[in-house]
Amino acid sequence: MNELKNQTTSRGPSCVFGVPLDSKTIPPLVDQCVEHLLAKALHVVGLFRIPGSLSTIATLRNSLDQGEPLHLTEEHDPFTVAGLLKLYLQELPDPLFTHGRYRSWLEAVQRPGKEDRLVHLAAIAGTLPYPNHALLSRLFHFFKVLHEHSCDNKMPYNNLAIVLAPSLLRPPPDLVSFHSVLEDSPLVIRVVEHCILFPKQIFAPDDSTSLPEP
Repeated sequence: MNELKNQTTSRGPSCVFGVPLDSKTIPPLVDQCVEHLLAKALHVVGLFRIPGSLSTIATLRNSLDQGEPLHLTEEHDPFTVAGLLKLYLQELPDPLFTHGRYRSWLEAVQRPGKEDRLVHLAAIAGTLPYPNHALLSRLFHFFKVLHEHSCDNKMPYNNLAIVLAPSLLRPPPDLVSFHSVLEDSPLVIRVVEHCILFPKQIFAPDDSTSLPEP
């Protein structure tokens, strides 16, 4: 995805990528991508693992940053839509789990006993700003559905966590080092795994996700 930084053009005043969350609703880009993938991609092998078209993702990103609406059609393959969504998450200045709560998430997932872990993870989730909480809830209820179709798409919760964790839970800049990233990586993945498997317990039910028939 780093190549996309070199493919972007000048950005308008209504930038979507690389800006903080400041809305009280789920960003339309996220909602559209999730709905598109729910409707068309639950059985697609390797979703979020196989990269989409970098040139198409760059074009869509530039259009959105110029204030143009997103229109996803049958011509947009699922890998490209998933790549666009992942790029948006990667470029948030403060990741959805937030820099300030980074250590708290890692400590919570190390607690003994599943129920104890879920209680502490839910408690941290409850302290998140509303946009972060709403967006994480929306995403993880979607990722749970993908996991439930993993017999077809080959993306069970552990595979999803490996490819999505770096976009969602990142250390603050002052803690970044090769050693710390390597050491923390298994815990970061475990946090995301728990959120995929138990979104209702951690983020509460998400009535906005309409689930198609398997």
